[in-house]
Amino acid sequence: MPAEAADQITKGTVMTSTRVSILLGAAIGLAVLAGQPATTLAADLDYGSVKDAPPAQSSRSWYLRSFAGFSNYESDDLSNELQDQFSSNINNDFESAPFMGFGLGMQANHWLRLEGTLEYRGNATFHGMDKYDNDVDPTQCDGADPTDCGTNEFTAVTEAWVGLASAYVDICTWRGITPFIGGSIGFANVDVKGMKDVNVPANSVATGSDNTETNFAWALHAGLSYEVTPSFTVDVGYRFMNLGDVSSGQMTTYDGAVSYASVNLDDLHSHDLLIGMRWKLDAPAAYPVAMK
Repeated sequence: MPAEAADQITKGTVMTSTRVSILLGAAIGLAVLAGQPATTLAADLDYGSVKDAPPAQSSRSWYLRSFAGFSNYESDDLSNELQDQFSSNINNDFESAPFMGFGLGMQANHWLRLEGTLEYRGNATFHGMDKYDNDVDPTQCDGADPTDCGTNEFTAVTEAWVGLASAYVDICTWRGITPFIGGSIGFANVDVKGMKDVNVPANSVATGSDNTETNFAWALHAGLSYEVTPSFTVDVGYRFMNLGDVSSGQMTTYDGAVSYASVNLDDLHSHDLLIGMRWKLDAPAAYPVAMK
């Protein structure tokens, strides 16, 4: 073989070996880089460091709440010390009255909310009536002695401050609408004012002093909420609230001849309809990736 041809073959072989080495080295380098974490690559390439990564987002958020509605009170029993053993209820009703309140809440996660609220419940007028028969022989209830039998007509006004700690379960969400249920415990500070007892058959009127009682209170809730914006939600609901036993102050007849302890409204409770609003205080923040 001529020497010139041998030299050309040798040079071709060397160039081919060099290209193979370069390609092999590049492949190995890419494999090593592919095995490294993304954050390490970002730091090595000077596009940021691990400390620039966004923190983990929490599902917990805080919100302000306000609400208003109307009460519908009921009482299981109307009684008084003077004629309790001889009397029975005929009527026991309240007029509806407004209430309003505010509070602070926490969305603990996607299904649980916790709230603390304080509300003012406006004047609700009470109307009641009982009948009594103090005579052992009911046939003697003929009006000859008006103290033996007759009726009492009662009127008064109730007013209250209520503080509750509540927990709500958001059941599911569909197109921004979320049904929920909940429960509350707390206190009810109830005023009974202007109690009046009118006894027409006896031609007598008794009035009571104002009285305030603070009782354990509890409530059950159900309703629907709607997310108007990511930071503003409205809700409508029903609430059953129990405010405990309440009573007037001492009752005294107009001439001061007779006094008795109180008129009692046992197991005062209310069927409430309400509408509420919630404003988030800490909307989720955006964390851009740092670039250098």
